[in-house]
Amino acid sequence: METTRPVPCDRLCFVGTDIYVECSIAAHRMGERLEGRGKVAVVGVIDPRNAEAQIKTRIFISQLTAHYPGVRVVASIGSGKWDIRNRSRELTLDLLAEHGDLAGIYSNVDEAMKGIAEAAEIAEASPCIIGPCNEPHLMDMIADGRISCGLVYNRFAYGFDAVVLLYNHIVAGRTPVRRRLLSTPEVADPDNLDDIYTPQEGFLVSDRIRRHLCRPVNAAPRRTLRFELQLEGVGTWFAETIRGAREAGLVLPDTEVIVNNWRLSDMTDEQMEEKRIAELDRARADGVDGVVLWVLNDHIVPHINEVVRQGMQVVVFHTEPVNYDAITPEVDEVFASLFRQMLLRDAAEERLRRLSNEDELTGLFNRRRFNTFMEEEWKAMSRTTEACLSVLMVDVDHFKQFNDRFGHLCGDQCLQKTAGVLRAIARRSKDFVARYGGEEFCLVLPNTDRNGALRLACELRAAVEEARADDCPPFAGVTVSVGVATASGRDGRYEGWAGLVSAADAALYRAKQNGRNRVASAD
Repeated sequence: METTRPVPCDRLCFVGTDIYVECSIAAHRMGERLEGRGKVAVVGVIDPRNAEAQIKTRIFISQLTAHYPGVRVVASIGSGKWDIRNRSRELTLDLLAEHGDLAGIYSNVDEAMKGIAEAAEIAEASPCIIGPCNEPHLMDMIADGRISCGLVYNRFAYGFDAVVLLYNHIVAGRTPVRRRLLSTPEVADPDNLDDIYTPQEGFLVSDRIRRHLCRPVNAAPRRTLRFELQLEGVGTWFAETIRGAREAGLVLPDTEVIVNNWRLSDMTDEQMEEKRIAELDRARADGVDGVVLWVLNDHIVPHINEVVRQGMQVVVFHTEPVNYDAITPEVDEVFASLFRQMLLRDAAEERLRRLSNEDELTGLFNRRRFNTFMEEEWKAMSRTTEACLSVLMVDVDHFKQFNDRFGHLCGDQCLQKTAGVLRAIARRSKDFVARYGGEEFCLVLPNTDRNGALRLACELRAAVEEARADDCPPFAGVTVSVGVATASGRDGRYEGWAGLVSAADAALYRAKQNGRNRVASAD
């Protein structure tokens, strides 16, 4: 059977996220979190009219099963894009009821993420949830761990770059060398969220993002230029694109940026197509120089080509119709090779980061990483009055005499064994253990109140006593003293995290003064 070849789109260029890289990142994050085994499902847009959603699902499943053969995809369910927001909770509840041991859920759209996370909470399940997260309320769900990992698009650059590229083309005749300007999404999780989003400032435009923004030509237009963003719908998703486009308008001489968005509620597919065509025609009739819009299917492409022939330039952002069948095995292998190179580079960078953050002797985090972690957790705790943060300062008793008696090699073994006990005590994924310096260690316990911290401190002290192994005589007789301090979002006793650490350190000093091998609290 013959198939109709898609009509080429005469847009100036496309600005958006690399779908292949996005889905490959999601697949590898899922595989790593599940340690290469378990059941996974896809919940999102499952609609033959939405080419982007189909492609993302196929790439994710392909990459996941190819690299992690122990992972099995048991379901791919969803609905149309406009009703998935409300349906995702119901679909996920049914899925969790059918597969009680489901280990992971991937979504191909932002709209489904909240419903998936809420369903997991209702069902008292804890699957690894990964997918696009470009809304403030989804950032909050990442912060509290309900969403494991979010892919955040560079939407500021979508708007900024689109306007600058239109300007450069009209003023200086420059056509982008690459007609598809692709970016890699940022990966947000509870550990790095403050680098990507804060409730006070919203989504952050980092220095890295700004370094890669398009540069305007050093020329001025002969008249005022008018560019229009045509956005299908309203809401916070578009806020960053609008922000980027308007900032570009401010830095470009004699340039006006118009935002035109309309609601899609209660529109049929045919009415939406008519609306898109009508808005393009209206912009052309109004003398708009360039339009920025997204394209969900092929139907509007001939009309884009028509307005371009009539003299109005078009840049497509975020998504455009693409054909998965056009990704031949040869092209797929090129993509896979490039992604493998990216993974190798990331692995090398991760190793360097680990070396700079780890204590060489014990393998625990070092003082540098401790400072960063405390800064992050203090900010997280400050977001809500209900949160709390506890710190345990731990010191090996009489360590100098121990070192003098048995030598530095045995002293190193003693510190390593103490580190092992601390690591075993820190059972939760967010619990943090570091070597603070010399024979002093620190255990940080997010969302742990004073009573919980004291119980763990007593357990730690007793565990060190029990770890006096016969096959390691130098460790015999070793004990630790522990100081405990707790802060909460509702009190202001400590001026920053450094004050909390100082209070725990003072409690540790009292424990030593009172005879060692004991626990003391700042309270």
